[in-house]
Amino acid sequence: MPSSRFTYLWVQNGIPARRFLGADATPLATRLEALARDDERGGEALVLEAAHVIFGWALEHDASWESARAGTDLEQGIAAFEQRHAWRGLVAIFLDSLRLAWRQSAQDAACPARSTLSEEAGLWIWSQREDLANWPDLAGEWNGAALAPGRRMPARADLARAAAAELEPEETILVHGFSESLAQALEQAAREGKRPRVLCGEGLPLLEGRRLARRLEALELPITLLYDAALADAVAEADRVWIGSEAIGARALLAQIGARRLAQEAAEADVPLQVLATSDALLPGGALAEPAWMGAERSLLWVEAPRSVELRTGFLEELALADVPALLTEKGRESTQALFLRALRLERAPRCDADETEHGILRPVRRGAAHLRSDEQHEARTTS
Repeated sequence: MPSSRFTYLWVQNGIPARRFLGADATPLATRLEALARDDERGGEALVLEAAHVIFGWALEHDASWESARAGTDLEQGIAAFEQRHAWRGLVAIFLDSLRLAWRQSAQDAACPARSTLSEEAGLWIWSQREDLANWPDLAGEWNGAALAPGRRMPARADLARAAAAELEPEETILVHGFSESLAQALEQAAREGKRPRVLCGEGLPLLEGRRLARRLEALELPITLLYDAALADAVAEADRVWIGSEAIGARALLAQIGARRLAQEAAEADVPLQVLATSDALLPGGALAEPAWMGAERSLLWVEAPRSVELRTGFLEELALADVPALLTEKGRESTQALFLRALRLERAPRCDADETEHGILRPVRRGAAHLRSDEQHEARTTS
């Protein structure tokens, strides 16, 4: 790796992305390898870290990096990451935006792939700045087009505030599995002095109940861990049931296994059921799919199981949207119809090695794409 000819670009809160002037030879797939194996982070953390990696990787290339080669490098680089994590709506949208950014370079020689890919990745990085309101063109709603202005990831804090606003003081909330949205909502409720009591399953095989308990430990919220098999019987003790999801399709969403049983019990016990999800959980095209690797991951149950033992390692299941009375998003309480009209992207972006005339192309809904900024403007904007 080069040790001298590089500069730093400060992209967010003092976090540097190295730009090597001599081009680092480390392939993108190698740089994303750890993220491709990471099953503990949520979609927001995965995308933010991947955006940092791709931002620096793209800027290490120069004008000799032709569009066709850039598209091949990008597809090879993100393949494992996509296979592992693109069942999440946010990850699928992120990868779509990169492919659309690359396609602009393929269609316009004046927009090199180095610039389009780094620009789009930088917009994802910037979308989580706490002071984003100081840049109105970046803080507004994004129309889904590559390089267009607008916030890529809706503010998770807005969802947390909306969910906490639903609660009365000291309610008992039954939560199913761990998600960042659930954790932030409970933390927000604690900060507002509502101090909910939490009922949570142990979340085998991922021990999600323990993750949530450790997360809430500093706030001293009362939390009760139950065996997953006993969770449905505890619904009658709860004032409401919260389920988190990172993948919403046209007719169903993905949630931790057991969600359908909880929804049935909540309906029979007349306990409100709410799904917490930001709008970027919506999968482009609405095609829901469980991660293919999940069924072969022996470590989820028993690595050294005898051959006579069949392992069913799937930990996600589909919950029909018809069985979800209410969604809580960054906009507050929202119907599935309103969410789809506001945020659903009707098509997936074609791969960089696909002919767009055969696959269609993701079109912007409202505004057109912003003009590509020059490298000088880009570097000036990303300096903290």
